[in-house]
Amino acid sequence: MSTPVTETGASAWDNIEVVGFESDRTVQKGNTVQISAVWEDNGNKDATITLGLDTDTNPYNPITGSAFYSGSAGGAANGQITKTLDTSIWSTGSYYVYAKISNGTRTRYYYARGKLTISTQPDTTPPGNITNFTATAGDARVDLSWKKPSDSDLSGILIVRRAGAQPSSGPINAVSYAVGNSLGGGTVIYASNGTSHADTGLTNGTTYYYKAYAFDTSKNYASGVSANATPQQPTPTAPSNLTATPVSGTQINLSWSDNSNNESGFKIERSPDGNSWSEITTVGANVMAFSDTNLATCTAYHYRARAYNNVGNSDYSNSAETTTWCADLVIESTTVTPSAGYPGTAATVTLTIKNIGSLAANNFHLAAWWGLLPNPSEYDCNEPNSLVVSGSITVPLAVGESRSLSYSITLPGSVGDHALYAFVDSRCEIKEQNEGWYNSKGRLVKVWTSDLAVTGMTITSTSGKPGDAVTITATVKNWGPLVVDDIPVHFFTDNDFCGGNGVHTGTISSLGVNQSVTISFSTKFRGVGTMTARALARDWRDWRYRYEPDYVDNWQAYGCLQYPPNNVGSVTYSVNLPPCSDGVLAWGDVALLGDGEFPPLYAPVVVSNLSNVTGVAASLVYEIVNSFRVFTRRAFQVLGARGGRSIASSCSSSESVGDVGCTPQSAPATCAPVAPLQ
Repeated sequence: MSTPVTETGASAWDNIEVVGFESDRTVQKGNTVQISAVWEDNGNKDATITLGLDTDTNPYNPITGSAFYSGSAGGAANGQITKTLDTSIWSTGSYYVYAKISNGTRTRYYYARGKLTISTQPDTTPPGNITNFTATAGDARVDLSWKKPSDSDLSGILIVRRAGAQPSSGPINAVSYAVGNSLGGGTVIYASNGTSHADTGLTNGTTYYYKAYAFDTSKNYASGVSANATPQQPTPTAPSNLTATPVSGTQINLSWSDNSNNESGFKIERSPDGNSWSEITTVGANVMAFSDTNLATCTAYHYRARAYNNVGNSDYSNSAETTTWCADLVIESTTVTPSAGYPGTAATVTLTIKNIGSLAANNFHLAAWWGLLPNPSEYDCNEPNSLVVSGSITVPLAVGESRSLSYSITLPGSVGDHALYAFVDSRCEIKEQNEGWYNSKGRLVKVWTSDLAVTGMTITSTSGKPGDAVTITATVKNWGPLVVDDIPVHFFTDNDFCGGNGVHTGTISSLGVNQSVTISFSTKFRGVGTMTARALARDWRDWRYRYEPDYVDNWQAYGCLQYPPNNVGSVTYSVNLPPCSDGVLAWGDVALLGDGEFPPLYAPVVVSNLSNVTGVAASLVYEIVNSFRVFTRRAFQVLGARGGRSIASSCSSSESVGDVGCTPQSAPATCAPVAPLQ
């Protein structure tokens, strides 16, 4: 037992000694150490045992909190005590281990000969693994990226690469590694504290395996995370500016821009509609043109292209659409000779066609017909029933060539304006650049009879007595577009009140377009009254005519002085004439029932040779003539007249019989001379 270092009290009767620390000992902080002491209590058996650490051997100046155990000896006379020291609550450094026994009046300390050194605890806990570790292949490179763990003592990331297989082993704790070191059959390519790394200079097509280890400041390494990638040559860049140019009816030339430097070649695709595609050929690298041959004429084609290599295909280029060369036939002009004529007469149609396309036309179709233009959607080369020209033209029509073709036709059988339509091919026998009614043209043809008119009438004498001779002359004009031959002219005369009705026919041998001719006939005044003459010219081919009669009225003719043969009644008027009257005009308005021809509704009766008087009563006897039925109504208007012209209304009557009184009018100072009728 060691000698006590010091004691207090009158005499030493209690002893204590630390055992097991005869030499220095070192323990890492955080670990525990067992400290034991033996003791003797020679007194009242009430000793207290204390164990502790101190930085020196001076019991009178212990460090604060130096005791780590204090307790009763339990009334025993002697014994041994062992207690555990937890170094985690102590600072690192060297300490003296001591034991103390005290009975309240005497205290004895014992310091062990060996020191206890508490050293720093080494870090053997590795950090967490990185996350989101990805390897992205490129052209002769692999791009690595990751997310670091959140450990506070993280120092960096160590990445090992091995070609063809995973690294066979990982790093050793507490060992440092540098880029280029060999490890696990691979090579350290990264040892830093970032979050990404580009591994370049690799071989395309080789698979590279990577393992990444996080490590801390004590060089503890995480278990590691793996990834792999195979660098590849990239797919080519898509070509652009694709164009398609027709150079004939069967060939289209393609060209495009080469935008890549790693293509093996180009794939060319073709489509009839831009939707359904098929590959037609491939060309080599750096080739930028291709000629597509043996195509159908006048046909639309769509094209697209893409580059390719051993990795894959590029995107497609733009699409290009064009049409192989076509014949393009049009009707330049349509003429019909003559352009007007009688129904059913012969004519000639001349059709001028031209090829305005890019390809000669062979074996094309030509047609012409009378009628309205059919609906294009219904035509489709089904020709109308009124076809007058139809046939295939086998002599080729060169590009830009015009050709006139004449055919004999017959004008329609009905009078009027008729449309002759001509049509050249379009979907019938060849394909054209512009299909449809673009290929047609119409021509208006007039089918006439004639257009004859009586434009004037003259009479040699405007007054006379019954039996006097008179000559009537009519002027006839041809307004139409055709020369008219053998024109019958009908003359009509009548004495409306005095009986008699004559008809005479004359003939004009020929009358040219816009020409006029006169024709006359002689007759006599037939009875008393007013004679009306009419003329009518007709074309014998068709009874359409332009009827323009000229009425010749002679108010100076003698009145009805003779009794008509069919007198069925009479009305006597007593009138007061207007000033300066030298006669009377009487108008009758009559209506008939039943069949038969109607006489004029207004029949003038003239009484002349009256003296120039004012207010003189004159008597007028109006004889009513009817050869068919009795009148149901009669109304008359009596007018004062001078020189055969009415000058004033004197009086009127409806359904009146007997005298009618009219109030005289004041006479002017003088009466103007009477001008003759023209």
